Amino acid sequence: MTFDLTKLGWKAFQDLATVVAAETLKRPVQTFLGSNDGGFLGLGPVTTVSRSS
Repeated sequence: MTFDLTKLGWKAFQDLATVVAAETLKRPVQTFLGSNDGGFLGLGPVTTVSRSS
């Protein structure tokens, strides 16, 4: 079964991400913005790591 997550609105996606995070981490997860944050991750600079195979 597949789901097109681009069809979800920002609120539904945020709610889904919160539930997935809580289930994965087995801990309560709290959201801080009740509005569209424009994709802000709340993280510092993101770096990528290359993995050689």
